[in-house]
Amino acid sequence: MPSSEYYHRQADVCVRMALSASSFEERVRLIEVANEYRDRASRGEAFGRDADQVRMTWEAWHGEDKRKRVAHDAGRVAGG
Repeated sequence: MPSSEYYHRQADVCVRMALSASSFEERVRLIEVANEYRDRASRGEAFGRDADQVRMTWEAWHGEDKRKRVAHDAGRVAGG
C-alpha cells in the first residue's frame, strides 16, 4: 500500500495540473482526483494509527499471557 505522503504528492500534482488545464471539465475532474487522493491519504493515516494501536494492544495482551504461562509452568516444574 502506498504511503500517505505518496497520496498527498499525487493530490498536489493533480491540483497543479488543474491550474493549467484548458477546459473547465478537465479542471473539475483533476480536482476530483486530487480529492480522492487526499481521501486515500487520510484513510492511510488513520489505518496507520489504528494498526499501531492494534499492535500495542496485541503485544500487551500476549505479553501478559506469556508471563502467566511462564509463571504457571515454573510453579508446575518446581512443585511437580
